[in-house]
Amino acid sequence: MADHRPSTPEQALQRLEQGHQRFRTGALKPRDLSAEVERTAEAQHPTAVVLSCMDSRVTPERIFDQGVGSLLCIRVAGNTVSDEVLGNLEFACEVLGASLILVMGHTRCGAVRAACEALGEDAAPFHEGLMGAAAETPPPNPETPLDLPHLTAVARSNVERSVAGVRDRSEV
Repeated sequence: MADHRPSTPEQALQRLEQGHQRFRTGALKPRDLSAEVERTAEAQHPTAVVLSCMDSRVTPERIFDQGVGSLLCIRVAGNTVSDEVLGNLEFACEVLGASLILVMGHTRCGAVRAACEALGEDAAPFHEGLMGAAAETPPPNPETPLDLPHLTAVARSNVERSVAGVRDRSEV
């Protein structure tokens, strides 16, 4: 039997938080993937849309213990918001009915590290939001600017910039 779809963003977030707790404790829900595929074959009704990094270790459906059709996932290096990503987020909410947008960063992000390493150089391959997060987050110790705490702070700043970009640029 399918779970009912949350009607508010708060309920959707609570569902994801509960799923993440199950993931962290190893108490994942048993799933019948064939039944989930069958149930979602004709239509999709995602609970949320998740903008995450394309890193192969960051899989929102697993991290939030959600089944087939529960999440619409947009994965791009550094979880940045381009015009195309913003259009996909809006489509997920306006057309498909997702009630929540979640921007998910992660530790040990290769895009964050590369952006930090590229500061002061030609940063053309990096999204301006990611470069802005790297530039505005000075390392606490200039002798070890790429240590895990600093890179984590840059990743957090980048998530905050992505969230602000969605809010500032979208009426949806």
